[in-house]
Amino acid sequence: MFRSTLLLVLALAAPVVLPSCATTPPTPAELVAVGFRAPEQTFRTFQAAVGADLIDLEYRCYADEFKREWEITQGNYRVARKQLFDEIPWIRRISRAEVLGQSEIEPGLVRLDARVTFLFQSVDVEVYLSRTDFYELWVGDERLSDGVLQFTDVVSRVSEGGDAPWDRIEMVLAAIELESPLAPNIAQRLDEISEVIVGREWRIAGLRLKADQ
Repeated sequence: MFRSTLLLVLALAAPVVLPSCATTPPTPAELVAVGFRAPEQTFRTFQAAVGADLIDLEYRCYADEFKREWEITQGNYRVARKQLFDEIPWIRRISRAEVLGQSEIEPGLVRLDARVTFLFQSVDVEVYLSRTDFYELWVGDERLSDGVLQFTDVVSRVSEGGDAPWDRIEMVLAAIELESPLAPNIAQRLDEISEVIVGREWRIAGLRLKADQ
């Protein structure tokens, strides 16, 4: 999984497993490109997910604000998806969309302009993507903790650490404990932690037809 991220990895991450029930399996190129590192990469991931009917990956492409707007959760998405697609029918054809351009609305919010073509017509759409700072702690294949964490705060703390990689990892762990009260007592499982991820991801915050249509 590709991310714009500060990776402090003690072991290889487990690969993403895609469902075998997909109607149109992603091509090798699409599979390699799956990720949320940049706005267009997230959009390409969404295209691949919708085109191949990969519902879990589809859900992962949505930002929290989009989920709140449409009242979708991981638990209800398979049902809510039909209503979403009925209200925004061009999503079904999003896998064939062409990206026309990208513009920054404000720091952390980007709009992609795209053209969706189906049958003998096309529509121009706006895809809004928001940036989220995050962290993840892993013990083997168990996600010990995850949440929101200010990326710049962690980077500044790491820059204050020693030259040894472990010194820098300890600075990140200290920042997670300080900034994320929901994180467990990391010190108790320090020897077990296999991967620490701090990064930034882009997710879909809104899908709109262009106003002049």
